[in-house]
Amino acid sequence: MIRTVLTACDNLERMNDPQHSKTSEQSNTQVDWTWIEALPVAALIISHDRTVLAINTSGEDEFGYSSDDLVGKTADFLVPAYVWPPTPGGLTLNLAAETASGAVNPVDVFLGPANVGGQEAYLAMVESLEYESEEAEQDTNTAVRELLTDIGRIVSSTLDIQSVCEQFSMAVMRSVPTERVAICATHDGSNDYRIIHAVPSASNDAQANINFESNALLDAFETHAPVLVTTNEIEDIVTGDLAPLGWKQSNTEAIVIVPLMAGSTRIGALILASSRPDAFSYDDIDLLGQASGQVAGTISNLQLHADLQRESDERQLLASVAREASSVVEFSAAISPIAEELSQRIDFDSLEIASIDRSVTGGALRLSWNRNDHAHPINERFAYSGSIEESVALEMLPLVAAGKELDDLKKHYPSNQLDSTRWGSLITVPMTMLSQVVGTLTIRSESDQAYAPEDVEMLTRVANQLAGALQSARMYGRQQKEAEIKRSLAAISVAVSEDLELQRVFQRVSDELAVLVMYDHLTLSSVQTDDEQQWQAFSIGVELDAPQRTTKQSEKTDTWSGRSLGARPRGKLGQAMKAAGLNSLIEVPLGTQASGHIGFLTMMNREENAYTDNDLSLVAQVAAQVTPAI
Repeated sequence: MIRTVLTACDNLERMNDPQHSKTSEQSNTQVDWTWIEALPVAALIISHDRTVLAINTSGEDEFGYSSDDLVGKTADFLVPAYVWPPTPGGLTLNLAAETASGAVNPVDVFLGPANVGGQEAYLAMVESLEYESEEAEQDTNTAVRELLTDIGRIVSSTLDIQSVCEQFSMAVMRSVPTERVAICATHDGSNDYRIIHAVPSASNDAQANINFESNALLDAFETHAPVLVTTNEIEDIVTGDLAPLGWKQSNTEAIVIVPLMAGSTRIGALILASSRPDAFSYDDIDLLGQASGQVAGTISNLQLHADLQRESDERQLLASVAREASSVVEFSAAISPIAEELSQRIDFDSLEIASIDRSVTGGALRLSWNRNDHAHPINERFAYSGSIEESVALEMLPLVAAGKELDDLKKHYPSNQLDSTRWGSLITVPMTMLSQVVGTLTIRSESDQAYAPEDVEMLTRVANQLAGALQSARMYGRQQKEAEIKRSLAAISVAVSEDLELQRVFQRVSDELAVLVMYDHLTLSSVQTDDEQQWQAFSIGVELDAPQRTTKQSEKTDTWSGRSLGARPRGKLGQAMKAAGLNSLIEVPLGTQASGHIGFLTMMNREENAYTDNDLSLVAQVAAQVTPAI
């Protein structure tokens, strides 16, 4: 520290006083700085733009430069740009000064205002620290012992690699003059390193990776020794290889790369950065080398422990998922416990399982679980053709997207899954059984933080674990459905043969159809015998102001095979459906081709793509049974 700061400042105040200063009578451009000769230490006057205005004799002796050598030149040899301009109250810095002989000596420099005669300038008072070299060496040895002791305590305190790296970073920052620290590690010895911990935090992407490709970074691993970078290569490193750290090139003047090696195996790297080009001394670099040797093996062991723990947790997760999926008859009953189990390992807000049955044309079924309403999973039919699910099933590859990628995908897939104003990231993986895709598993998050490759791999294993249960549940459901169809058709057959009251027949038919095919509106219409231009209808469910039709109109516009629409039809019927909030339709004729139309069986649903060709075929069977009774 400068031991003469107070005395020098007192002298400066007296000399700036009109009674003591010779400059009070001079113009602003002719300031006399000779008063600095009175200062007991090496001193310089430096202008606002870091130009040397004056130097005293002690300063000439200290640096080996004459006044003519320095006056009018920049003060780079003493004061770096990053500390300029000094604060109004002055400050003391530990810097390195370059002498005329080329030597670089550590010095304490006090920088304070020296505004005389209206000219803005600064006083720099310098004290050499060479006499403290023995003390500095002792301090260095103490720092080594303290850091190594800290590391020994840290590595034995926990098995959490994140906690060890965090404590190690703090210990390094206490021992070495650095402003930024990062620790990264690799599993396979490649140049791709995952950032475990960084001060300040690396970025929003917690799984950011560094790819070591620059010569300086590769040299550290080839030589197994720390590498100091203070050259023009810094810009390329900061904006290139180290870009995931988010460090700014404008305040990075020195970088140290310390390889973490376990024998000849690459474990990771310790990276330090400073805004001062002279921040890291040879002692600092040697200290970092010793510290890295002590912590590298620990990081390697902790990574192995974390891998084993992760594998154990994953086995438990897969076992739990399999148990939940196989313990229920209806697959929909298992989605909530499955989602709860999976959310312990991956952060998501929504989970969806799409069942893909190639034997059924039309829409596919999607079972959805939402964190905000996890007690009420949703089972809905959706347009499978052209969907994300179809793309994943055909390619049999996961789809991962986040942020702007969702907007790009939305140009190709019209899906609310890609609404980037609500969802920030997603993973969709195929559910494969015996090389056949039986469904897809999707998780979505409101956060735009991209999912890590580890999450995709684990979700894929969970999806394959669920594929068998989904297929079994689907086969069971198909058998149950077939049994229900047979029972309902039999009940309808009995109803239409026993009752001669048409309205009661229609009521029985509508009740049985509700078991077989979901609907929000049903209409059974027949020709009024005394007036063929009018229709008498039985209607149940959502009120619909349907247009009247004649037999001739119906015969021209409606086919005997019936129709199933995932969207509303055009014309007056479509307008009526829109007004009632109905979006899907099944309509089949009553009658025979020989006798002509005697009526229609029409079903509608609020959901789009609510019906499949199987549903249409089933309703046609019911219509064929009802026709003789009518």
